[in-house]
Amino acid sequence: MNRIQTRLRGLTLVEILIVTSIMAVLMGISVGFISKLNRVVGLKAEIARVDAVLRKARNTASTDETSAVVLIAPDRNSIAAMVVKTVGQWHFEDEITTGFGTNASVSGPKLTSPSGGKIGRCFSFDKGGTINCGNPSSFNLPLGLTFEAWVFPADSNPCVIAQKGKGFKCGLDGGNFYARLRDVGEASSAQRRLSVPPGRWSHVRLDFDGFRLRVYVNGALGGSYPREREDRKKGAKPAAPEKAFRFTPDEDSDLLIGGEKGQFRGRIDEVRMAGISGEEIEYLSEAVQFIAEETSDLEIHFDASGKLDPAWHEKPAVIVLASRAEKTKKETITLGMTGVVE
Repeated sequence: MNRIQTRLRGLTLVEILIVTSIMAVLMGISVGFISKLNRVVGLKAEIARVDAVLRKARNTASTDETSAVVLIAPDRNSIAAMVVKTVGQWHFEDEITTGFGTNASVSGPKLTSPSGGKIGRCFSFDKGGTINCGNPSSFNLPLGLTFEAWVFPADSNPCVIAQKGKGFKCGLDGGNFYARLRDVGEASSAQRRLSVPPGRWSHVRLDFDGFRLRVYVNGALGGSYPREREDRKKGAKPAAPEKAFRFTPDEDSDLLIGGEKGQFRGRIDEVRMAGISGEEIEYLSEAVQFIAEETSDLEIHFDASGKLDPAWHEKPAVIVLASRAEKTKKETITLGMTGVVE
């Protein structure tokens, strides 16, 4: 009987090195692929979060029939959605002026003829006086504030159009419209040489969105605080705000049209006050960042129908994001004029 013997042979050092090298190459390829895949998936996930904020802002605007603002801050890597709601509106068509359930008491100003206002009647402040709009809690708006009115100044003397204690004040000085908010600062239309001439109707508006105070005359930006780039052309994008502000309203004072001392001379009509009633902020992950470019939008405004507000947008809005590891690889979110993500 023959005994068959088999000899077990081990791997040589060369063979082990070859196998180890192949495994290292395969692992390197797989790690790179997985890392790249994670970056792509992470960017897509952040885009979905941004898209959700935009959709919510648009839906809220159209459902509540109000305006909404989305602010993007690249330095904080955040996107904030804010709903703007009207808290007071006065058309000045009768002696008992009501605005959103708030009665205003008149002391001095007189109601004009049916054709004396910008729209219908208005109040004449030819002999001064004030209109007290009261002090409901809804008038105290630390997150953001909008005040607008049509004014017909009788002269160029300094005057106050509206005031709520030491919280906010707006008026005319040297023919320029100014607005001042406590703990924020002051903006004036003198910055861009937009005046409010006496003897004609002009629309004035102040906007504070939590980051920047702006004043407008007849729909045109007159000035801002902090100041925006002076050299940007019409249609160019505003610079990113450097920091957020929280203005301190005077919760113990009434809103007075004509100011505390009643210096305004002329006519005032169609007064409206609005503010930010809610705020939702999303911070992107450290792996992804917003990109501020000339072609990207840092502010997106929806009107009461959920469409892009034509007063702010002349064309579709664009948001740009990129992975921090691959900044050259960018993803864009485009909103059409209908407010829908394309």
